[in-house]
Amino acid sequence: MSERIAFLGIGLMGAPMAERLAAAGRDLILWNRTHAKAEAIASARVAATPTEAAADADVLITMLETGPVVEAVLFGPDGATAGLKRGALVIDMSSSPPPLARDHAQRFAARDIG
Repeated sequence: MSERIAFLGIGLMGAPMAERLAAAGRDLILWNRTHAKAEAIASARVAATPTEAAADADVLITMLETGPVVEAVLFGPDGATAGLKRGALVIDMSSSPPPLARDHAQRFAARDIG
């Protein structure tokens, strides 16, 4: 279990999930708009940007509030997609409309990202 996990969105739902991953000893790097929330997770590293968090990640997990936020965090300036390597896996647990999630999946597939 040496996969590097990037977790974006350390809020009400994301924080407990990230805490459990950290407690399980996973290689975890976090990003949140409010850095203090990410810094509260023991043993996890904190990234300054989504791109930095995703760099060399094997798995990227998002737990963000809305579709437009997911779009911005994944594909905007400093977006996570710029840091993702081919073969990475994206798990979007955010509140995104299904058409937007399908669009993201197609965009990732074009870059050989699952």
